[in-house]
Amino acid sequence: AGAAVIVNSFALYLGGMLLLGAARGASDQSRYAAADVSPAPMRSRAVSIIVFAGTIGAVLGPLLTPIAGQAAEARGYDQLVGPWFANAIIMAITLVFVFIFLRPDPRDVAKQMNAGSVETRSAEPLPTPRSFRRVLHDPLVRAALVAMGLAQAVMVMVMNITPVHMTHFNHGLTDISFV
Repeated sequence: AGAAVIVNSFALYLGGMLLLGAARGASDQSRYAAADVSPAPMRSRAVSIIVFAGTIGAVLGPLLTPIAGQAAEARGYDQLVGPWFANAIIMAITLVFVFIFLRPDPRDVAKQMNAGSVETRSAEPLPTPRSFRRVLHDPLVRAALVAMGLAQAVMVMVMNITPVHMTHFNHGLTDISFV
């Protein structure tokens, strides 16, 4: 996306956004991995720790935005290029960290935990698995999906239009990232 801003290419920008969305989706899977590798009584705490860590990133990320913008301007680029490259660098570091240090794989840990352990089996039998289509027939599931979709749409609209309006009222990158 940063390269797209430099060369003024909307198609390249959309490709960058697609990669960012995929990376964000993979990152969000860490919540499920934390739950999978935790004993049942500790699952909610494990997920909470992952969400808390994400909150730290949500606070520190905007603090880096003005610094990255100034670094881009010092190199002769638009200030909006800097945050994109800072984001890419941080994600690359995270990727390397996960591939090197996340051993054993959470999938393998979850399989081992559920492979006949008496502690993980409950007295009640597990419900029969349902297909995605069958799950969608449940009105509560449909209502939850609609609510989630609407909430996401509102969040995206607010988070996208706010910086645009702030720019029109002469606020700088520091103010915008703070908001």
